[in-house]
Amino acid sequence: YAELAGLPPITGLYTSVAAGLVYTLAGTIRQAQVGPTSTSSILTAAAIAPMAAGDLPRATALAAMLALMVAAILLGAYALRLGFIADYLSRSVLIGFAAAISLVIIAAQLPNLLGITGVSTATFQTTIRGIAENLGDLDVESLALGLGALAVLLILRRVAPRVPRELIVVVAATMLVSAFGLADTVRVVGDVPAGLPGPALPDVSWQDAETLAGPAFGIALIAFVETMAIGRTFARSRRYPIDPRRELLALGIGNAASGLFQGYPANASFAQTA
Repeated sequence: YAELAGLPPITGLYTSVAAGLVYTLAGTIRQAQVGPTSTSSILTAAAIAPMAAGDLPRATALAAMLALMVAAILLGAYALRLGFIADYLSRSVLIGFAAAISLVIIAAQLPNLLGITGVSTATFQTTIRGIAENLGDLDVESLALGLGALAVLLILRRVAPRVPRELIVVVAATMLVSAFGLADTVRVVGDVPAGLPGPALPDVSWQDAETLAGPAFGIALIAFVETMAIGRTFARSRRYPIDPRRELLALGIGNAASGLFQGYPANASFAQTA
């Protein structure tokens, strides 16, 4: 998820730990898994990529600031008792948004699947154009590993739906890359820092914060609406009440923790919750 946002992989782990644990202090969705999601990652990438221009430390700081701004907006909405806004977004709007995000995510992951580098994933159009222009650089080993992983995921989903297929695929792919010495051709995560960072405010300017204000409002709205949609699905089937206002509070403090611990915006994930 973090790489989808244009951030170092460890950033996703920081987000998952900080936002996930703190959400439980106030959240009312009993099954909710709060952390990095495909939606939050894509929206974060769209907000920070033009500002960071490939500078990873700056991108990390901008993403953390974005999480803090999202937190401030959600906590403000909690104070103003705006939980009712979840009732004004129809199911068709959510389905349309999810479908569009799916296309963007698929396009953004194609360069990795094909082993192509140097493709700008800033928009759906630039991604497709970049893939077409660099198709001659396709890496056969990356493609074989990616298609094999997809095939195993789909097969396990059908024949053994309760098996943790994603974990199995990650472990198997890691072992294959190590056993056959593919790290020189297949892109790997590399070294991951140990431990957690200390809480700190991100080092960004007021101008950066002003530029991030618009995306922060959009991400805050989507985070709340997506979380509520997930909550209502699971609460309905398990017959317990959820409190929209409390969800604003829980997501707010969760994102505040994420921003303070070098994470990025987070919300509930349907796939992870399931």
